[in-house]
Amino acid sequence: MLDEIIEFNSKQITEILEKNDSRENIAKFIKSFDTKKLESKLVKYINLDKLKEKHYAVLGIDIFEYSQRELFHQVLIPYTFHAILTGTCDWCINKKRNELLFLEYKTENDFNNNFISTGDGGFLIFDNPLLALGFALYFAFFLHLFNSYLLYPKYRTLTKELSVRYCLTYDEVYKLNNEGITNFYGSAIINNARIMSKDSLNRCLLDENTYEWFLKNTNGIESLKLFEINDFFRIPYFKTIYKKTSDDRKVKNISFLTKNYLKAIDLLKIGKIKSKKEILSVYNLHMQMHTDLFNPPKIGKRALNITLGNMNTSGIKNDV
Repeated sequence: MLDEIIEFNSKQITEILEKNDSRENIAKFIKSFDTKKLESKLVKYINLDKLKEKHYAVLGIDIFEYSQRELFHQVLIPYTFHAILTGTCDWCINKKRNELLFLEYKTENDFNNNFISTGDGGFLIFDNPLLALGFALYFAFFLHLFNSYLLYPKYRTLTKELSVRYCLTYDEVYKLNNEGITNFYGSAIINNARIMSKDSLNRCLLDENTYEWFLKNTNGIESLKLFEINDFFRIPYFKTIYKKTSDDRKVKNISFLTKNYLKAIDLLKIGKIKSKKEILSVYNLHMQMHTDLFNPPKIGKRALNITLGNMNTSGIKNDV
């Protein structure tokens, strides 16, 4: 459903400019310009009403204090991040392990095509905040495996422990195709980066729109501790996807986002920040889950407790 994200083409914008403007201003002195016709053409092309109709969830992931590490670690961390990201994607598309959330995703490219890399982290775009939260939990799961010496223990000894901060936002997202290269833009990405930049601790933060989405669709994010399989099908996105792909009664309840695995969810409003002219309320999310799904052949089944975010309420740089 992410293919519904509105895409603008730089070539088409240039064509509008060529027909309604001049590339060079040859006048000796700056004069006033009649921009009504050009504005009308651009407004019609952009279609703001359609752009505002649909919001998308953005999950920001950032390796905390990456730049403060020595050069040897700085070189290794981007590889480490992408290795954990790849493991997370593989887990999500493995239907034997995770049948509920990511049924629409078939290959790792379904994630990569909607990923903006920053080297030591990045932004992933999803149809809704529940998918973004699910991916964050799976990423925290693989990060825990790495930090606890269950994956590449010698390499883990060299890189030291990795600390990650997360952010979930829900707002407009659009694409711009510039000579065949497509990039993502929009308030959801801008606000996500802004919120993370204000966090001086490794937490999981949410914006007001994400908080409201969970209130409307799950009776609040804290209610996920009570979630069962039928609760997913009350959310329009999942109802649509599973009608297309399977009989609801045959879908097994094996998602981390259910009461079988979630043990604690704490959510607190911790401040407000400015993003351009907008005031953003920021929430701190802390989640704990228990899983015995990790079952490596040489080791056998392991029971693990995974934490997403932390309980610290200070540390956000309020500027309101």
